[in-house]
Amino acid sequence: MNALPSISIVIEFENADRVAWDRVGAMFLTLADQLREVSFRFHLPKVEIICVHAGASEDSEPLRRQVSTEIKRVEDLTDLHCISLSEGRYYELKNAGITAARGELIVLLDSDVIPESDWLAKLLRPFSEPAAIAVTGHTFLGYGDLVSRTFALMWVFPLREHDQRALDRRPLVANNSAFRSKWLKDNLFPVNDGFKVSCTLMSRRLQDRGHALIRVPAKVSYAPLTGFRFLVWRALVTGRDADRKVIALKGKKVFIRITRALQHGIKMELRTIRRVLAHYRKVALPLWQVPFAIAIGSSFCALVMIGQVLQAAGLTDPRIERVPDYVEAR
Repeated sequence: MNALPSISIVIEFENADRVAWDRVGAMFLTLADQLREVSFRFHLPKVEIICVHAGASEDSEPLRRQVSTEIKRVEDLTDLHCISLSEGRYYELKNAGITAARGELIVLLDSDVIPESDWLAKLLRPFSEPAAIAVTGHTFLGYGDLVSRTFALMWVFPLREHDQRALDRRPLVANNSAFRSKWLKDNLFPVNDGFKVSCTLMSRRLQDRGHALIRVPAKVSYAPLTGFRFLVWRALVTGRDADRKVIALKGKKVFIRITRALQHGIKMELRTIRRVLAHYRKVALPLWQVPFAIAIGSSFCALVMIGQVLQAAGLTDPRIERVPDYVEAR
């Protein structure tokens, strides 16, 4: 295998606030195993790891020590840094890490995803070709009960297996992607008031500038979506984000935005019903739970549409989206 240029791995720690450290530790243990394998396979120099958190600067050294214990087995292969961006949001943390990175390739990972075997090698392999600019992997939702199985079926992430159509349509995922450093530093994630809007906008930017988004089967699992308060908030903010995407791509006309909100809501409802009925066996959902899954998914979609319509009609106050304090940890 041809040698690759130097690599920086940027890991945001916003999500770490809402999951148990055991999951974060499992991510680093998996990453350490893959770093040793990939370093020899691709003849890599030391890999730079940058952990970016939203706390105070004095919290960076304790975080660095904690992460260091998780990757101690490969400390000879890594150069670990932890930096802070006080009250930084998800994409702001990503951008801070990207700006600080020194590698010629930048890998983006989240603190709460668990990579599968050979994830890093698959994500890096396309960069042996000079034309490769952006590579995105396959993120899927974990599950363990009725609610989390429902969202694994209906969420924006494709299923782990046998979901090629959804994979082909998915924009890049910021929790599992890699870029040429020079291009990414010149094209940081667009930052706006939304919660998760920038991946769609970044995918459109790649397309507009004539670059192909390369999709590879580099798989990571995302923590299951659970918790009533979290899901209600996530539905409403998903609707508001959908309206922000319409503004960015179609303009600010209220009629167009409300029409799009209704179309989007109906489309989500139909898609949810179709996917639950077609794929429930793939997430080990018992047949008797299918009606309950459809009811849960339809309720979520209705809240999304309400959130989008309210914002499109100017009935919600402008806000910078942050995870509220009342949202449960997952």
